[in-house]
Amino acid sequence: MALLNDEKRNGNPKATSVRIQSDTVSGYSGQRRHDLRIGPQPKYVDPERSPLNRTLLEPPFPAVMKAIATKRRAKRETQRAMKSNFAIATAGIITFGSQAAQMFEALSEEDQDRAFRLLARAIAMRLRTSLHGLVVHRDEATIYAHFTLSSHNRDGMPLSKSTRPAVLPGLQDLTAQVMQRFCPDIERGNRYGERLAAEADWSDIIHKSVHKLHRELPLDLAAKQAQLDALAADEETARARVAKMEERVAKLTQKTDLTTREVKRLATYQKRLEDRNAELEQVLSASQAAQIEAERLGALAAESRAREEAKTAEAIAKSAAMATAMSALTEEVAAETLHRTPAGKITAKSPERLKPAHPEIVPAVQAAVSLVEHSRQKRRDAEAAACAIHEERKALAEEREAIAREWSA
Repeated sequence: MALLNDEKRNGNPKATSVRIQSDTVSGYSGQRRHDLRIGPQPKYVDPERSPLNRTLLEPPFPAVMKAIATKRRAKRETQRAMKSNFAIATAGIITFGSQAAQMFEALSEEDQDRAFRLLARAIAMRLRTSLHGLVVHRDEATIYAHFTLSSHNRDGMPLSKSTRPAVLPGLQDLTAQVMQRFCPDIERGNRYGERLAAEADWSDIIHKSVHKLHRELPLDLAAKQAQLDALAADEETARARVAKMEERVAKLTQKTDLTTREVKRLATYQKRLEDRNAELEQVLSASQAAQIEAERLGALAAESRAREEAKTAEAIAKSAAMATAMSALTEEVAAETLHRTPAGKITAKSPERLKPAHPEIVPAVQAAVSLVEHSRQKRRDAEAAACAIHEERKALAEEREAIAREWSA
């Protein structure tokens, strides 16, 4: 399974991008089952949302794609016979940055499907091949679409050879142009050179940053797992081919007298055994590299989960602290134990219950102090008014007594 498009880390949350890779029979079979949600699926797939997926063009069975690839390959002259693990399909995926996904998901389903169809067909035309499958997924971290192309162009050349490096950035330009017809604010992903010119860290460009690209991580894990499954099948096939050829070589080498024809056959078998061992070594090397990358992506996923869990725990603790602080603040207001010093500092009876909720609770504390001060001022005004009334009544009583005495005299 050869990765054709490596311009996937664009560092732009408003960007949309496309990736393509060639698939063998086993690889395409696994990809098709994943696209159509056949059989067990990865844990990051939400089965309750799977009914929201849309099959715009059902991917054919592997036998159909193999027949198409075989027919197209026959259009050109070839020196070697077709390998058992040759690519029969090219799988593609259309993804979005975090902000671009929000823009695209705001469209109606009809417009989303139109955009996916238009882009998939445009890519097929650009690569001079044909579109055979298109599935929209809504049951993962964000919306995206899988599409299936024939692995050979109309001249019979495999896309892995006909797709020059200069063509691949053009697919990103094409992706942005098509999507901008539906979401004008969507942008093209930044190229490596542009990001390096802007003094971006090279490791941040090449290796996925969890806090920037965590939305794509489940997709990459799925692609890497599919690649590992395909490589495992390729390894099994390669080992069987090596064992078969070793058996043929062993039978001939055990003979004491070989005819001229058998000597030539033995030389042919030994050469084939060398080639098959080389193929097996290549598959083992690719499998090891894929396993290392899968472990790296798994570590990033674990780190992402740990961060999310830490954020959740922090939010829960903060929520509990806020509840405690608001309860304490209510009690302080009722008891009027909040005070403001001449220097403007706020004091409370139980400051240890309020501090854990800082700084979020500061506006509420200031409002509470103002409320308590206003309450105190109203009570002082009421007491002063009561005192003045009492003095007036006292003076009036004294005046009445004086009048009474005067009248008696």
